[in-house]
Formats: sequence, C-alpha cells, structure tokens
Amino acid sequence: MTTVSVKKWGNSKAVRLPNNLLNALDIKENDDLKVEVINNQMILTKTAIDLRIEDLFANYQGEPFQTELQTFEPIGDEKW
Repeated sequence: MTTVSVKKWGNSKAVRLPNNLLNALDIKENDDLKVEVINNQMILTKTAIDLRIEDLFANYQGEPFQTELQTFEPIGDEKW
C-alpha cells in the first residue's frame, strides 16, 4: 500500500502518483483517468483507448492487401 499527500496546486489540490504505481498500470503522461467515488473511496481507472485503423497499421511492414472492388445494384427498397 502506498500513501500520498494532497498538496495545493494553484487554486486546486493535487495528488502526485508515484512512478511505481503508474508503471504497474501502464499509465503515461497525458493519459485520461476516470475518477469515481464508491463507498467513500476514490477510484482511478485508466480509460479505454480509442483504436483507429490507421494507428493499428501504422508500422505494418507486410505486403499491401489486394482485393477486388465489388459493386452491386440495389434490389428492392434498400436504395438510399
């Protein structure tokens, strides 16, 4: 268990989180945390990352994916 202090930071108060806690949870500078109070306890949770296809394939070194574009005419009332 780690104990931290609440300190003044401008007009607000702040809690500094030690690196060992941040590293254990893989929390980096500028990451967003969700803050909840449950049963008189403050709970910080790392928010989920918004994944984009561009980010997932940013370092992709494989061959380009080749596909054939298929076009179909609408049948019935599905035309927009």
